[in-house]
Amino acid sequence: MAAAATTGSWERLGATTSVTGTSAATDSESISEQVRVQAFLELARQRFEVARTAEDKRRTEGLIDLKFRCGLQWDEVLKLKREQQGRPCLTINRIPGFLKHVTNALRQQRPEIKIDPVGNGADEEIAEIRQGLIRHILLNSHADVPFDTAFEQMTTSGLGWMRVVDAWDGFDKELFVEWVANPFSVYSDPSARRPDWSDAKWRFVVEDYSLEEFNAKYKNKQPVSADSFKSIGDHSASWYINGKVRVAEYFHVEEEDDVLCELPDGSTQLYSEMDPNLLESVVRTRPEKVEKVVWTLMTGVEILKERKWKGKIIPVIPVIGNQIELDGERILVGMVRYAREAQRMFNYAYSCFVEAIALAPKSPFIVEFDQLAEFKDIWASANTDPQAFLPYRMKTDQGLMAPPPQRQQAEPPVQAFVSALKLADENMKACFSIYDAALGQRGPQESGLAINARKIETDVATFDWIDNFTRALRLLGVVLNDLLPHYYSGKGRIVQIIREDLTKKSITLNMMHTNDDGKDVIYDLTKGKFAVLVSTGPTVMTRRQEQSRALLELAKVDPRLMSIAGPQVIKALDFPDKDVIAAQYEKAMPPQLQSKDDGEGPNLQALQQQNMQMQAMIQQMSQLLTEATDKKEFERMKQEYDTFREQMRQETALAVNAMKTGSDEAKFLNQRVFEEMERIRLSLEGFVTSVHTTPVPPPGGGQVPPQGTPGGGVGTAAPTQ
Repeated sequence: MAAAATTGSWERLGATTSVTGTSAATDSESISEQVRVQAFLELARQRFEVARTAEDKRRTEGLIDLKFRCGLQWDEVLKLKREQQGRPCLTINRIPGFLKHVTNALRQQRPEIKIDPVGNGADEEIAEIRQGLIRHILLNSHADVPFDTAFEQMTTSGLGWMRVVDAWDGFDKELFVEWVANPFSVYSDPSARRPDWSDAKWRFVVEDYSLEEFNAKYKNKQPVSADSFKSIGDHSASWYINGKVRVAEYFHVEEEDDVLCELPDGSTQLYSEMDPNLLESVVRTRPEKVEKVVWTLMTGVEILKERKWKGKIIPVIPVIGNQIELDGERILVGMVRYAREAQRMFNYAYSCFVEAIALAPKSPFIVEFDQLAEFKDIWASANTDPQAFLPYRMKTDQGLMAPPPQRQQAEPPVQAFVSALKLADENMKACFSIYDAALGQRGPQESGLAINARKIETDVATFDWIDNFTRALRLLGVVLNDLLPHYYSGKGRIVQIIREDLTKKSITLNMMHTNDDGKDVIYDLTKGKFAVLVSTGPTVMTRRQEQSRALLELAKVDPRLMSIAGPQVIKALDFPDKDVIAAQYEKAMPPQLQSKDDGEGPNLQALQQQNMQMQAMIQQMSQLLTEATDKKEFERMKQEYDTFREQMRQETALAVNAMKTGSDEAKFLNQRVFEEMERIRLSLEGFVTSVHTTPVPPPGGGQVPPQGTPGGGVGTAAPTQ
């Protein structure tokens, strides 16, 4: 099971080579190695600065998008000012609700990686094994977690990440797909120009440690302090941040010279990957530049570990939102970017509405000052504290009559606030392209067709986000398909593949063996060229539900379906013990309608042929017995028949045992043959007794009547007296 991944998933990469950097160099290191490491670190630091500078604005905007999704939507200065004035700053966070309409659509209908053979010795069977292995990797990795996380990151801020790592499973290595929890921990080559950035030449995945954490984690290295980074000058700001050491996984692509070899069957292999036994059969060759990925774990001043990655593509996969090129600058946009102002407007309008209705000061009282006299304190708190009564003087000190105190009524502009909120609400729907019908609200469209049509409009308007994810999923499939021959190349290795219906099957790789169909095969993943596709559509569970609904509707229309395919209909449903009920239902069906297990057909056919042969041999033996004329010949033939009968009994018993898990029809057929042979034997024994004990012809002369076999078996005629 894949462990929870962090940006520090390099620990599962199984690095085997450790290279000491310049800060921990020993006297035994050669000068050339020190120069190499120094040049390597300098180039890595320069590349990191290029990525950091190019992505600075995108990261700033992406962080704001992420804050908006988390509900941090007020401008800090404005919020502080309103709080000092005692005014409300309410946040009605509607962004997650809109995002879920898109992200949950992916959970309901997940695209799937498909492998298609395209040449160089590829075939459908190997393609199915590769695809089954990829399903196994994704299932074993709980890949729905990195998929959903990366997709949510992309819809929020325009960019998400997932990655492929390897780890030991016993003495074999397995591949896993893991998440990148923090999308801002990845720095990528900005010169990549393909839509999926698969042509990137380098990429960093970083994680920051305190000095204490770093020194405890890398005890075999020299202790690191703030002074350790002074040697790299201005670069230190990127590698030692607020007292924390930055550790980076640095992937970069290197080109190596190789030779492409063509074999007699037309397939091609690289010289560096060929079996030495095939070198003599090479037809022709040509030089080839091969890209290899190198993985390095480093800080700004030293190399901690490094090794060659077995694939050709950097295994850190971007999930990219909408890309816009503006004056040479690449802008990445998620769903939140254009909805931020509409969300601010909604929050501000709602806060003002609440302030006017609930938190605004009460209307003042109009009174004659002398009426309050000694009651001033009570009236002063009338707008803030509940009062049982408010006393006042009806006469003033001059003896004049005065009316009771009255409030000066002020009506808040409720209608204006409602209009502002409605306008902000419509703006948010327009920014997300998600409207009332998709939100489950009734509108002027009353019919179901009209409502569904409006929902389809929303699905079409937001489909680009799922399509962007399918591009990333295709790149993930390319990475996994490229790695399969390297990680599943052990001779005789048994792996488990997952079929399309999620059933499991064990496969033996890279060794000649007999498969389930009785054929001698060898499954070699190093041969063939395969294309990677992504299919979109309902999941297996959704397809099963649709199938069960369709079968039930069909059974209602034509009840004969249950008598023909009842077990299949029951198996398509989803309830406990359905397989048991289907099996019982099938037993009650006629034998010709009962399903046969894999491999049962040939066995049944063989038993039928065996039955025909036994019938012919029985008939031949009966004829020979009929033609016998003396006791000696009769005894000899009878002994041969008994030997034949015993042989057939044993063969029939073996066949029945072999078919004990097969159909009842096959067992019945063999049992009937055996019973028929037994009846013939009894008939012949009766005939033998009558011949040797009563040699007188029957009354009236003629021939002895033929001895029939019960149940329509083969009859035997007695010899003429």
